[in-house]
Amino acid sequence: MGGYRVSRAVIVRIFHYLALIAVGFLLSACDAPRDNPLDPDADNYMGPMGIVSGRVTNLASVPLSDVMVLAIPGYRGGVTDNSGYFLIENVEAGDYQVSCGPSGFEPDTQFVTVRDGLTSVVNFQLDALPVISNFQVTSHYLYLGTQIPPQTYIIYARSHISDPDGFGDIEQVTLEFEGGLDTLMAYSPDSSSGSSLFYFVQLPLDFFPGASIDSVKWKKFTCTAEDTSGNVASSEPLSIQRFFDDYPVQIYPFSDIVSSSGLYLWWEPYDEQFFFTYTVRIFKEGYSTPVWERSGISPTDSTTTVGVTLENGDYNWTLEVIDEYGNTARTAPATFTVQ
Repeated sequence: MGGYRVSRAVIVRIFHYLALIAVGFLLSACDAPRDNPLDPDADNYMGPMGIVSGRVTNLASVPLSDVMVLAIPGYRGGVTDNSGYFLIENVEAGDYQVSCGPSGFEPDTQFVTVRDGLTSVVNFQLDALPVISNFQVTSHYLYLGTQIPPQTYIIYARSHISDPDGFGDIEQVTLEFEGGLDTLMAYSPDSSSGSSLFYFVQLPLDFFPGASIDSVKWKKFTCTAEDTSGNVASSEPLSIQRFFDDYPVQIYPFSDIVSSSGLYLWWEPYDEQFFFTYTVRIFKEGYSTPVWERSGISPTDSTTTVGVTLENGDYNWTLEVIDEYGNTARTAPATFTVQ
């Protein structure tokens, strides 16, 4: 049998065809995307990488949880755990600003150099801002009796101030009045709260420009608290909601000699359309602390029975009207003698 012979020309064509296929594969391989992050020629190559870790606490070294810590540029971040620790992985080697600033704290930024395969440690001790709560500004209309003028207004501001870094971190508290006027507020421990101080200030009307109600009406008051680092927290601005223009009137006892048994207090009804309550206080003559008081008396009442037995002696009592905002109008003391 005769064998099949392939011509030289056919063999050459086959080799040319195979060569073209091989070149095509090589070209396509060169154009294929590289997705290995460790390959320097890959599109997603991340370069040498390290880790940033650390801890976030307040000035008292109390750990702060759920705080976002960011490394910039790149904005890679980590969140602190219950012990205040955070971890930021896969950070390219280089120089970074590492920042955190949770609500209620002064933000902080530190600079760090990240090196390949190493962990860079950044710790934060954040300064907590003072916390202002229960800020109030109220007006108090006082009838002074025989004094001249016979009535006046007192502006009273109060606020609770706390600081997670401790009371010693509070440098000063200031009451600011719209127009640039301000004054420091005094403080005393607040018996109702173990974590705050009670700040207050009483200002006569002549403290304000014009020394008149019109100079204070609808003007804004702001409470600011500054800590020892100079960081300042401010309250929402407030204005006084009401100024009383009349005072209540006592009827009995009024310069009377009375018996302690069955003693009652009597006054004229205070005629206003807004909600208010009465407060009555009895003082031993010469003392500023009441020996008896009753608050929250209904506006429909005009008498109340004294709930204690008073020793013989000279006394006085005051009647105060209080609205829902804490603004008041108060009588001058009415004297009486118990025999």
